[in-house]
Amino acid sequence: MKNRDDSMEWIPLWVDKWIFGSTRIELQPDERAVWIDLMAVASKDNGFIRANPETSYPPQQLAGLLCISEELLNRTILRCVATGKIKECGNPVENNFTGYYIINWAEYQLSDRHKRRFISNVSENTLMSSKTDTMSSKREPIGEDRIGEDRIREEDMKSKENLFSSIAGKTPKSPSKTLDPISRKAELKEQAKFLKEQEGK
Repeated sequence: MKNRDDSMEWIPLWVDKWIFGSTRIELQPDERAVWIDLMAVASKDNGFIRANPETSYPPQQLAGLLCISEELLNRTILRCVATGKIKECGNPVENNFTGYYIINWAEYQLSDRHKRRFISNVSENTLMSSKTDTMSSKREPIGEDRIGEDRIREEDMKSKENLFSSIAGKTPKSPSKTLDPISRKAELKEQAKFLKEQEGK
């Protein structure tokens, strides 16, 4: 299987051909599933099912790749060859088998009209998403300044709590960390009010 830039990331499954076409009659249900897997593998190499142009997949490796038994793979391939869906590649005189090719591979592709429509839809969606993205450019990550401000606030709170305990002669009621933010804020305001009263005395 080639790792190609022009390999397809998906294959079109024409609904009418799949439901009403000859494949449903020619192949058993488990063989039809393997047929779809073989088309997916072939989409990585323009219709060829092979490891590379000179080497075929050993049946055990291809069955392992598809997570099926060798028996099911061999049965499906024999049925697909017999029905004219795939053909063996290589030089039969030299007994040089190099894999399989899906005979009507062009029929399993998008037409030029569909490709143009698909490409224009993809580019429109990309353009649209960049226009409607209102957050990525405006939102700034939390920087060192913000982290430093949080630390200063925490230290200020601790010093006020210590002042509170020294003035009142008791340990301050520390704000509960399990409270929701509004309740916690109210509790902190109450402590600050108490501290101001104590400073005024």
